[in-house]
Amino acid sequence: MVKATFTLKSACQYCLAVLFMTALSLSLSAQITSTFSGAGLPADVGTLDGGVTLPAGVTTSSDATVNFGFPAAVGLNATLDRVVIDVTHTWIGDLDVTLVSPAGTSIQLVIADIGDSDDNFTGTTFEDGGGDINADTAPYTGVYAPESGQTFAATFAGEDINGDWSLVLLDNFGGDTGTFNSFDITFTAEDTTPNDCPFVDNEVACIANVNVTLGETCSAVITPSMVLAGVGVDCADNITITVDGGNSNMIFGCGEHTYEATVTDALGNVTYTCWGNIFAEDKTDPTIECPDDVDEIAAEFDIQMTMGTLDATDPTIELADYSCFLSLFDPVAGPYGYDLLEISVSATDVYNIIVDGDVADQTFISVYAGDFNPDNPCENILGGTEGAWAPGLFFGGPAIFNFFNQNFRIPLILEPGQTYTIMVASNDLPNDYTVGVVSDNGSTVSGAGFGAPAKFQADVPLYCEDTGLVLFETPQSWVVTANGMLDATATRALNGWTQSELNDFLEQLGRTGIPTGLDNCGPSVITLVDDLNSSGDCGDLVLERTFTIADRYDGACVGDARTASCTQNITFTRPDLLADLANPNPDFVLPPFTATIECDENFETDGAVGGPDDNPSAAAAGQPFILTASGYA
Repeated sequence: MVKATFTLKSACQYCLAVLFMTALSLSLSAQITSTFSGAGLPADVGTLDGGVTLPAGVTTSSDATVNFGFPAAVGLNATLDRVVIDVTHTWIGDLDVTLVSPAGTSIQLVIADIGDSDDNFTGTTFEDGGGDINADTAPYTGVYAPESGQTFAATFAGEDINGDWSLVLLDNFGGDTGTFNSFDITFTAEDTTPNDCPFVDNEVACIANVNVTLGETCSAVITPSMVLAGVGVDCADNITITVDGGNSNMIFGCGEHTYEATVTDALGNVTYTCWGNIFAEDKTDPTIECPDDVDEIAAEFDIQMTMGTLDATDPTIELADYSCFLSLFDPVAGPYGYDLLEISVSATDVYNIIVDGDVADQTFISVYAGDFNPDNPCENILGGTEGAWAPGLFFGGPAIFNFFNQNFRIPLILEPGQTYTIMVASNDLPNDYTVGVVSDNGSTVSGAGFGAPAKFQADVPLYCEDTGLVLFETPQSWVVTANGMLDATATRALNGWTQSELNDFLEQLGRTGIPTGLDNCGPSVITLVDDLNSSGDCGDLVLERTFTIADRYDGACVGDARTASCTQNITFTRPDLLADLANPNPDFVLPPFTATIECDENFETDGAVGGPDDNPSAAAAGQPFILTASGYA
């Protein structure tokens, strides 16, 4: 329950006699007890050889700032109730503890003669009338009178309690140290400032109709000054405002509200009530924050992997002695250890195969239709590539990203019912390697220890052909709650969508980011408009996407919708065909300069496309490729 209570000047009713009014004002003045803590703690307690009288030998002190907001003096309208200290220290018999008032008056709470070699003051409390600290033992957790025999009441009589009270610790001898942990001082004070502002019922009135502007949380706190009028407002003891029949003075939401004002006197008696109407308006604009500009998106791939190690126990082959290997990669003279992995595929598809080795170079892979023949290693060869290298784990580590390197993969159309052999070779042994496979259309390989597909996301540049993944041909709108969350039910109703259509929209929107739209008072509609701009045939395409949020979707707030907009730029690049100084790693990768095709094997030809003779097709001789957000193309 929340109740707004405002205490103003008067302490009496106008109709009471002057004598009674004065007595009532004094008797009903509230006493306030407050505790103030020392600043700058914990602090080290230093040591000083030889006894030195305070304050010349002060080594550690802490100030507690006292402020009651009205004049208060000890013995008049205030008392010093207690002082509580906590000190961690060995041989507390070395310590003096002194309290000093804002006026500079001091009282010794502890004189350096108690406890001897004992340790610590733990929650030690000092009060007038407390026990004898010398009759107790460390760590002195009880309530004690100041050891000096003085009292707080007599020592500080007549002094204003407002100001900085200091607690000072002095270690009189060397060899022991400690920590000043805490210092609390408690006072009770009474505001005796006379009140001379009588309250008269007929000098207060409720304003019948009040207009209020709601804040950022679509709420407003209703105070007496907003809804009451009359000179008596400033003299009422207590005014309580409640709204909409409840116990709070806070309204929520646009539209009509009611309020009631209740005035009570110093004795708690209700002396006056009135009520009125409040009309709340929303004059705060909604906000929208666009996603960051992008030129790439996260594409998801299903990767299958198997791992192995090449070492001195594996068979070897001289790769540099065979032309097929020289056309596929750049082997050096000397033996290469190799492993053979036998696989089959689930469906006709393009399978992208990569090897990633722990050795910096000289890790190669080649693929065969059928068996590998070590006496004729170019027979049935379909393709090969050098491996990508990076230290660390292949899956979940840095090397995984090499799988998507445009230059290090074999794209092959493989058929079900056919056995294929992958040869992994290296001349730098031992060498741990991982072979990964991604198909263009979700097909899988089996055998050779390949596991089930694992999903992995890689950031892929957006190319000009990817606009269909991102571009919305017509404006799109959806509904969000005040805190920016999608309202799926309202969005489906707004567009006449099924849940499946809503999911498709969110998937496409999410590829480049979803804006954050907020409003203080309720649901809003966010609308996006796409404008695709071209920089000529060779330049980038830039999709300018404008998001606009409009509030008041539920109609609860009157007036025209308030709006806000932001713009996101989505860039689609055109792939580089060849490497140059500006871009040494082209996006668009050409096939090998030389392709080895066995004369006694059947291979696909280009028919009439390549001229009068049937030449090997691009599928057989190699074709350029590029990794896009939709996969390899």
